[in-house]
Amino acid sequence: MPELYGILETGFNSLQEFLINFTDFSPAYDAAYVVALKTEASIAESLPDEQARYANAEIFKVRLEKDNQLATDKWQMLKRYITKAYLPEELKARLEEAGQLKYKKAAAQNFEETRALLVAGKNFLDEHSADLLANNNMPPTFQAQFQTIQTNFLGNYTSMNNENESAKVATEEKVKANNAIFEKLMVVFLDGQAIFKYNEPVFDQFVFETVRQNISNRVASISAFIQNITDNEPIEAATITITTSTGPVIITTDITGKASKVIANGIYSIQIDATGFNSIRITDFEVKLGQSNALKQKLTPTA
Repeated sequence: MPELYGILETGFNSLQEFLINFTDFSPAYDAAYVVALKTEASIAESLPDEQARYANAEIFKVRLEKDNQLATDKWQMLKRYITKAYLPEELKARLEEAGQLKYKKAAAQNFEETRALLVAGKNFLDEHSADLLANNNMPPTFQAQFQTIQTNFLGNYTSMNNENESAKVATEEKVKANNAIFEKLMVVFLDGQAIFKYNEPVFDQFVFETVRQNISNRVASISAFIQNITDNEPIEAATITITTSTGPVIITTDITGKASKVIANGIYSIQIDATGFNSIRITDFEVKLGQSNALKQKLTPTA
C-alpha cells in the first residue's frame, strides 16, 4: 500500500512539473485539478489501513479466547454436577441436553459452538436447578456464575463480530477510494505517454511499471510492536519518536501495541515512551529499502 501512494505522489508531481504541456493537450488540466488529485490521494491514504481497521476486532478476539476457556471449564463443572444428579441410564440424554455434543468444538476455540454450549448450559440450569442443588451437589452460587460467564462471552462475541463487520465496510471504502484515484492516475499516465511520445526520459515518468520500480527501490518503513515485559500484553498509546535530519517523526501505537510509518532508508535514533513504563532509547536502528523493518520492544513498568 505505501508503494501505491508513492506512485500517486510521484505521478501527480510529474503532472505538476509538466502542467503547461498537459494544459496544451487538454484545458481540463489546470492547477486546480492537480490540487484536487493530490487531495483525493491524500484522503485515500488517510483512510485506516488494515492494521487499524481490524485492531478492535483483534482485541475482542483475545478477550474472547480467555472467555472461551472460562466457559468450557465452567461447563465441565456443570457436567460433574449433572453426572452426580442423575441415574446412569438417564445421563446421556441429560448431558446432551446440557450441550455435550457442542463441547469438543467449543474447546477448540469454535466461538459459535461455545455460544451454543453456553445457551444449552444456561437453559439446563434454568430447567433443572432443583435436581442439581439437591443433596448439596451444586453450590447455590454456581448458576449465577455460569450466567456471568455467558454474559461476558456473548458481549465480547457480539463486539468482535460487529468490529469485523465495521472493518469490512472500512476496507470497501479504502478499496473504492484507492481504485478511484488509481484510475485517474492512469488517465494522467496515458495522456503523458501521448504528449511525450518522442521524449523518452519524460515519457518514462508516465509509465506505471517504471515509476513503480523506482518507488519500490526507495520505499522503506518501520513496523513497531510494543509490549509489557511482565505479561507480554500490548501497550497502547506508546509514543515512538524517530529522530530524522528534518526533525522528529512521532507515531503512536494502537490498542494492539502496533504502529507503522513509511520513512526513508537510513540509520535512526529512536525513543520509546509510555505512561507507567521506563523509556527506551535505541541508537543506530537501520531502516532498509524495500522492507518493513520490525521494531519489537518490551517496556518495563516503572517502580
